[in-house]
Amino acid sequence: IEAEYMVLWRPLLDGLAAGMCSSAKSNSGGVGCLVQKGSVMTLRAILLRHGHLFSVAQWSVILRHVILPAIQSAVEFDTSPVVNITSESPLVSSVEFLCAPLPLPPRAADEGLQKFAVQESTAESAPSRSLGEAELLVEASFADLRHGGDGNLSRAYGLSKENSPGRNVHEQPFPDSWLATTAPLALGMLTDIVSEQISTLGDDVRKLLWPIVLCHYQLWIIGPSTDVGKKQSDDISVLDDYYFDPLWRPCEAVVRIGCCELNRMLVLLSDFCDEGDGTQSRKWCGTICAAIAETLSKNVALENAIYEELTERKLPVPIIAYSETEKKNASGDVSKVTLEWAESTVTEDTHVEKRVATLDKDAIGGLDKRQDQKLCDADESDHLNGNRNSNVTNLERFVPALKVRCVAAFALQHHLPEVISRIVDKVEEDDISVLLAALDASRGTACAASVDVDLALAFQKFILSEWEDGVGEVERNIDAVGAGSYDRHLGGSGMFFLTQEADANRSIIQILSFLYLTECTKADVLEVWDHKTFAEPLLLERISDILDKFLLSERKDGHLVDPNFWRNSHDTGEKFALYCTSSAGVVCSILKTLLKFSSEQFYSQKKIVLPYIFALVRVRSDEIRDHVSTILNTRVANLLGIDEVPGV
Repeated sequence: IEAEYMVLWRPLLDGLAAGMCSSAKSNSGGVGCLVQKGSVMTLRAILLRHGHLFSVAQWSVILRHVILPAIQSAVEFDTSPVVNITSESPLVSSVEFLCAPLPLPPRAADEGLQKFAVQESTAESAPSRSLGEAELLVEASFADLRHGGDGNLSRAYGLSKENSPGRNVHEQPFPDSWLATTAPLALGMLTDIVSEQISTLGDDVRKLLWPIVLCHYQLWIIGPSTDVGKKQSDDISVLDDYYFDPLWRPCEAVVRIGCCELNRMLVLLSDFCDEGDGTQSRKWCGTICAAIAETLSKNVALENAIYEELTERKLPVPIIAYSETEKKNASGDVSKVTLEWAESTVTEDTHVEKRVATLDKDAIGGLDKRQDQKLCDADESDHLNGNRNSNVTNLERFVPALKVRCVAAFALQHHLPEVISRIVDKVEEDDISVLLAALDASRGTACAASVDVDLALAFQKFILSEWEDGVGEVERNIDAVGAGSYDRHLGGSGMFFLTQEADANRSIIQILSFLYLTECTKADVLEVWDHKTFAEPLLLERISDILDKFLLSERKDGHLVDPNFWRNSHDTGEKFALYCTSSAGVVCSILKTLLKFSSEQFYSQKKIVLPYIFALVRVRSDEIRDHVSTILNTRVANLLGIDEVPGV
């Protein structure tokens, strides 16, 4: 019976799916990929309004054989310039031009939507019958699209009026790119239609549909299964192999869209946990923790594999290094530098030769040009000989790929505390332990990569290969960011991995803080476990490690940073990467956590906390000093008996 019922629906769904992945150009009225976007919006409207008619088995067929193959076909065949765009920092996206996913539509009885229906019924081309629920949603969506609305269909009535002041259609930089114009809507549709079925289909969504959806999110975030370490037999196993290319790898834009939608889905699921019954909520809480932990762990495993292979190849890279006596003086001049050229020759026994030269600054240009010419000759020879280990080829293969993995880790971690804060009183100890382990693995990988000289050199050579102005621009960038900091500016390895490490630390601190400051008194957990006892040693250990490194870095390198950077600690890591700048926001988060400690908690940890509070008084960050001042005037004042000593 279910199969016969699907016979009526498949032609409609298949037709819209074909339109969604169509390769035809369809630009109209400043809107790119109009056919593709229109097909997504129509399919989305139909499934949101009539999805309750389908069983779990029918939904499985719709996802696996209609929606997901169409989405994947479209993204794999997008060859626009968007696929080659890589940001210079995980914090600062270079793909902000991507369209935003559509917000969930209002209910059919929404007043604004009904006003739109009345208005459409009086139009010259209006049908003789009333619009159905899905048709009304489609018409409102197209009106919003044509008039540059914000996706709120409750306001489509005003936008569709003649001479409406709300029209504001922005020109799209890549109107023919499916990835730029349609991909966020398509994957957002997957999030919307599945999240809407949770209340209708209950736990069957978690058991049968969620694995399919999660695997497709992971396909966009990580890519198809690879033999990284010990291959997981269940990687992407619930997806039909025929609908994706096993050699396809997601670019940064795809990764950011995938992470955004996974995070959005987890937020929707966490909201459902607050409304559902105890047993189902508890299961979904475990599912949420397992999903993010599994995805982050797979990404870190791939990141480690790329990192290790890149550093093992010993690529020829120029090192511009400044000794302690050759650092910038007060006038900003550098008299001499040491240029170390690590030139590798790929042979059977992998012999590596190095040469070091000391020269005046004015001579850098000539030597660099000669060495560049030598590299060009070597690369040309490698190409003619079919050498797959060519320097340029390896840099182009591994450095952008490693940057994308770092972006994925950052994007997965960044909104995680928001999700956990909603379910902290329902989550089980084992689930949170797995999640914290994944975050710590990400932190550990980033920490090792951020201090790896070989990796920094590979990133630097890749930057040099992209700069068109040659040595002059190299010198200007080095002068701008400070001597000896070739890996610290935008695009350098420090910018990427210090940011990843700081964000992992921030997420760990906030999650442990939720546990340490929250009493578990709910009856919808299997066992009421002691949040505070679990979180306390982990939280204090992480706080000590972060503050030790921050104080050391700030004392050693803080003077290299423009004083204006310190006025807002959350922005400092976007332009110049040192541990003290990248982690300044994390330190602020730690201090805010200390202010939330109860009097008894602060008093019991005073021997650990107070030395750091006193040491932070002299740091350069205005924001950090403001938090320290608050702690001194409240918590520490109480300890000194100015008010009263807590717990005594």
